[in-house]
Formats: sequence, C-alpha cells, structure tokens
Amino acid sequence: MPTRSATLIVVAALFLAALLPAPAMEPDLAADLRANTRRLIRGGDGSCDLERVLTNLLDIAVRIGREGRLAPPLQATLEAALVRIKAGPALGDETRHAFAVAYAALHEGREFCFPAEVHSIDDARAAAQAEVDRSIRALEEGRPHEAAGALLAMLMMVVTPMEAQV
Repeated sequence: MPTRSATLIVVAALFLAALLPAPAMEPDLAADLRANTRRLIRGGDGSCDLERVLTNLLDIAVRIGREGRLAPPLQATLEAALVRIKAGPALGDETRHAFAVAYAALHEGREFCFPAEVHSIDDARAAAQAEVDRSIRALEEGRPHEAAGALLAMLMMVVTPMEAQV
C-alpha cells in the first residue's frame, strides 16, 4: 500500500505547512510605511501632502493584503477604501466611511475609537507611531492581518476628528 502511505505523508505535510506562520512580507513594504508616516506623524513643518500620503498608506495596506493573502472580503474592503480616497477628497465623509468599513472588517466588526490615553495631538501622534511600529513588527514577523489592521488604526487616527471622540 505505498499509495496510502504517500497520501498520508502528503496530508501530514499539508497539515504542518498550515501551522507555519506566513512568510515575512517584502522589506519594501516596511520601508514604504516608514517613509510615508515619518512626516505625517511628526507634522508641524507643513511639508506633508496629506492626500498623497494617505493614498500611499492605504495602497500599502492593500499590498499587505495581497501579499499576505488576506481573505477576499477583507481585501475587498481595503481596495474599496483605496478607490474612494483616489476619488477624493482625502478627508471627505465618504472617504472616512470607507476607512471605517475597512477598519471594522479588520477588527472583527468593532468601530474605531481613539485609545483612552489620547487627549491631545501629541498623544495622538504617539499612539499613531505605536500603531506604525506594531504594523512593521507584524510585517516582519509574517502577520499580514495584524499589519494591515494596525495600519488602518493609524489611518483612522488621522482621518477621524478628535472632537468626534469627546
């Protein structure tokens, strides 16, 4: 019965492969993420083209989803948000809604709210940087769902007025 043994070996190999973590994402994604968030989070010098940076960051989330093979419904929400932001305006209600839908899809249906420790712009910058760092770590460790989710959390901090959380 070599056929049965071969079948068992293949099934066992497939089972073990499913247990392995996803391969780490391409390094360019982390570099692109760092480059696009640097000016956005630091702020203050007026040199940040907000619409371009937000579009680039959402494009990175879409690339993370594609390379990490996110579930098709999750990927579709990311791509829909990218289409929406490209249609403009970057901070319009429809774009915020598309971001919120993508955020909820990546966070088990939960709506975005600022972390409890965010009370000022400086707090928001620190929280946003923490999400970027978490996204990069997840990328490097092959966790695309977490990487995209952290990136969407950071984006939601940018597009959501803080007054909406008070």
